[in-house]
Amino acid sequence: MTALTYSWTAIADTAVDPDSPLDSVLMTGIAHDLIHLREWVGAGFFAGAVQDHNHDGANSALIEIGPNYQRNGSFETNLSGWTITTYTGGTVALNTANDLDGASSIGFTSTSTANGGGDALSAAFFTVTGGRSYAVSAIQRASVADISSKIEILWYDDAQSQIGSSVLLTTTVTPTIATLRSYQIQAPSTARFAKVRVMGGVPGAGSATGTIYFDGVVVSQIAPGALLRLTKFTASGTWTKQNDISFVVAEVQGAGSGAGTVGGTSSFGSHCSATGGHANSGAGGVGSGGDINLRGGPGPGGVSGMSARFGGGSLTSVAAEANSGAGFDDGTDKGAAGGYALKRINADILGATETVTIGAKGTGSAADGIVLVWEYA
Repeated sequence: MTALTYSWTAIADTAVDPDSPLDSVLMTGIAHDLIHLREWVGAGFFAGAVQDHNHDGANSALIEIGPNYQRNGSFETNLSGWTITTYTGGTVALNTANDLDGASSIGFTSTSTANGGGDALSAAFFTVTGGRSYAVSAIQRASVADISSKIEILWYDDAQSQIGSSVLLTTTVTPTIATLRSYQIQAPSTARFAKVRVMGGVPGAGSATGTIYFDGVVVSQIAPGALLRLTKFTASGTWTKQNDISFVVAEVQGAGSGAGTVGGTSSFGSHCSATGGHANSGAGGVGSGGDINLRGGPGPGGVSGMSARFGGGSLTSVAAEANSGAGFDDGTDKGAAGGYALKRINADILGATETVTIGAKGTGSAADGIVLVWEYA
């Protein structure tokens, strides 16, 4: 780059005082400073060792802002933001005839199933928090059936050394119609940076060659309050807290009674529980400790009477199996349903693990209890 023609001239206040004459020194200083400014902000010049900025489109250019960690995820006008690898015999290029999000997409064309087409990897690292969950999505389609494709996240530590990867999609039958692929992935505990890679024509996979189009690649942090996952317990066990949650909603259903035998109590740690239905046409179980606590349907009430979240009162042996916490009607003893409790619990109150107990059903075809744990960001 060319050096600036003139250095900056400092003009003293006294030189522009109304009583001071206009002279060649002042006018030359002003002229040189104007040239200095013009060159400073223009392309092709530098001021000594550094230049604040220029407008050549590289050192100073428009950048994307917003929640998408992957810049230029829609491949608009160029392939900036991506490192492109073309496999042997393949080609990689922008395509405006098969845009799926915005005006253009990226196309990976393979001519050999053994070699594949190519891939695009994030050019820059984006920061992540170990244990936090992220949403990854992309739109894709294939020019013909049976072409392979792949989407993965590469994880890096704080020194930006790769520590692993998570394959989100690998298929040999990429759809020929535009298809949105959406995933939720939890970063490894030691991850601090990540990159996303999309691949069209995976080497050695698929039975056809052609073009895979990708568009609308988005990587973002899961929004606070979003549902991350549901864990269902139909047998007693242990729930383990993940680092990416802010709260859970636990639903607990006691077991149904039947043939003179009471149903067992279900519980989620010490936070909430629900007793089983009473025997001998008795009352339903009852929830406790929850934000919502309900009593199960009574023995004589049947499904038309009072009921808990999952099970009613007396049910025939055919229907009972599909209704957690339902009681069993053996013709003499009309079993009662287990109770129900629902509780919202903040993550800082939860232990690293919580013991989950599932109440056992009464005799006959009554139903066991159940516990659902809804986990939220």
